[in-house]
Amino acid sequence: MKVSVFCAMGMSTSVVVKKIKKEAETVGVDLDIAAYSVNDVETFAPGSDAILIGPQIAYRKDEIQSLYPDIPVVVMSMRDYGTGNGKNILKLILDSVKK
Repeated sequence: MKVSVFCAMGMSTSVVVKKIKKEAETVGVDLDIAAYSVNDVETFAPGSDAILIGPQIAYRKDEIQSLYPDIPVVVMSMRDYGTGNGKNILKLILDSVKK
């Protein structure tokens, strides 16, 4: 499963991505996930199974969803993002893909 993660600059989110990857490995989910700046959404979002966005750019969810109506776009909660809760964020991703 390919997941593209976007935030304001793509740097702080890379720490969270590592925790999500670790959780995916622990539970046996094959996950191709990487963090990018929201300025690169049109480069990296196509072909994704899900688009995950950081809480700092939650206000752009509708805009991103309109660009990719067939890809689920989900916002990480501030709490899970801030604590790097890979387990909860992976569940969010998996739940969004099932819909």
